[in-house]
Amino acid sequence: MYRKFCVNKGELSKGKRTDRGTLKPGTAVFVWNGSSYSHVGLYAGGGIVIEAMSTLKGVTTTKVTAGKWTHWGEVTGVDYAGDNAELRMQNAELNAENRLTIRRGSKGETVAEMQGILERLGYDLGSCGVDGDFGRMTEKAVKAFQKDHGLTVDGICGPKTWKELMN
Repeated sequence: MYRKFCVNKGELSKGKRTDRGTLKPGTAVFVWNGSSYSHVGLYAGGGIVIEAMSTLKGVTTTKVTAGKWTHWGEVTGVDYAGDNAELRMQNAELNAENRLTIRRGSKGETVAEMQGILERLGYDLGSCGVDGDFGRMTEKAVKAFQKDHGLTVDGICGPKTWKELMN
């Protein structure tokens, strides 16, 4: 696909194009294993890649900065010029629907991603900051975010909270 169907293409480093261009929603991203492109994902915007993992894991999302994505390619026939609010909203809904529901006691990359968004938005995560551990201070920050955005204040980051975070 990279060689045959991508008109503009190049390398990625830490989730960014090495030519300093913008990675646009709809761009294919690839994993180079040293001899071939072994995996492909679709960049959805907001730092998120949609990928089919396996029959057991199904279709999931990862961060473009996860480190495995080494190349990008704009696919023939896709209009990358448009950047409208409706498309951003659809991307936010898609990204929110594919996120794990997390709550106090959850740990891992998804928690760290949510914490990073909350921190960028100015919510206090306490002295631990972005650590991938959904503790008391993270729960407090989620509740404050939910209150500020007219959501049910339960401290659980599910699809509705994810959607607001991704907007």
